[in-house]
Amino acid sequence: MSRIGKKPVAMPAGVTATTEGQILSVKGPKGTLSLQMLDEINYEIGDDGIRVVPGNDGQRARSFWGMQRSLVQNLVTGVTEGFTKTLEITGVGYREEALGAHAGLRIELKYFEGQPAIQHVSRVSKPGRRVYSGAQELPRVRNGLGITIVSTPRGVLSDSEAREQNVGGEILCTVF
Repeated sequence: MSRIGKKPVAMPAGVTATTEGQILSVKGPKGTLSLQMLDEINYEIGDDGIRVVPGNDGQRARSFWGMQRSLVQNLVTGVTEGFTKTLEITGVGYREEALGAHAGLRIELKYFEGQPAIQHVSRVSKPGRRVYSGAQELPRVRNGLGITIVSTPRGVLSDSEAREQNVGGEILCTVF
């Protein structure tokens, strides 16, 4: 039994759903989206919304039931609110700014006595050879004068942050 599949998909005011053959179309203020319907799943359009019900007791019907309901919910969300991506920026040395209709990222470079503070950036992990390390085994760059950038389950961190949080991960690059 799918807990997600049991719930009907509510249709807000201004949203209509129709079926033509094997296509479910949802029309709203932001446009029209459609979905190829599966034979094993029944789609019932009513006053309370769209109900997604397995057409039989087969394994395939039960497997796709919750997913199809989620896809129908995505159609309704897409024609009412649209889809958005949010970006959270934390740290120093860079900031987000609007460049007309597009978002931009301004990066500040540090110079010391006319020379760039970053002398060398070296990529460690490559698509053909991934390099992983535990928190305590992270390499020190130039006896601690540089940093190692590590991709961890908690995000992209410097080597000192990864040691502090006691997480290892994939070594992306070294910076000196």
